[in-house]
Amino acid sequence: MKVVKHVRYVYACRHCEHNDITTPIITTPMPTSVLPGSLVSPSAMTYIMNQKYVEGMPLYRQEQQFARLGIVLSRQTLFNWMLHGANKWLTLLYDRMHEHLLKRDILHADETTLQVLHEPGRAVETTSYLWLDEALKALPDSRRAAAVVAKEGLEFCNRLFAIERELKNATLEKRYEKRLVRSRPVLDAFLARLKLQSSQVFQVHNNKLA
Repeated sequence: MKVVKHVRYVYACRHCEHNDITTPIITTPMPTSVLPGSLVSPSAMTYIMNQKYVEGMPLYRQEQQFARLGIVLSRQTLFNWMLHGANKWLTLLYDRMHEHLLKRDILHADETTLQVLHEPGRAVETTSYLWLDEALKALPDSRRAAAVVAKEGLEFCNRLFAIERELKNATLEKRYEKRLVRSRPVLDAFLARLKLQSSQVFQVHNNKLA
């Protein structure tokens, strides 16, 4: 770690000062800051984000690591830097990737596991996933009973999970046969619903771009 000091020189006209007229004062401009009012540099912000999302190091451990180097940085400060970087710089990449994804006919789900620390009622070693149906929890109570898209998708998934639970002790051949009879109609109905929904998604996206 290193601290980069920017020395700013201030220039004034002594002739103007001695002759009792307006004295212009010019200050050397500072390099553009990544986050105004903050000491964070582009490399430091990149390092923190890389440590968390690529190396899997939580912010509290980064806080401890910096402390061992004699640098006092709270995890809240690290979070603020990381959030600013994501909103200010990575949003451009996210929006561009989103445009490309919406042009595809078929997408796949990312079921990458992750570990959640200090989650109530769950051990640290428990395997966790990130699921979009979590969107239901963010809805107001008055809308949770409505036929929102997230709820419909969750219902389709639950129907498939129920079939799989019943077939967990079946042989591979038997499971395949039952899936063709029971799971295939659910998937076909789900695909039809997704195709219907996709036109609405494209319409909303186009309206947003307009």
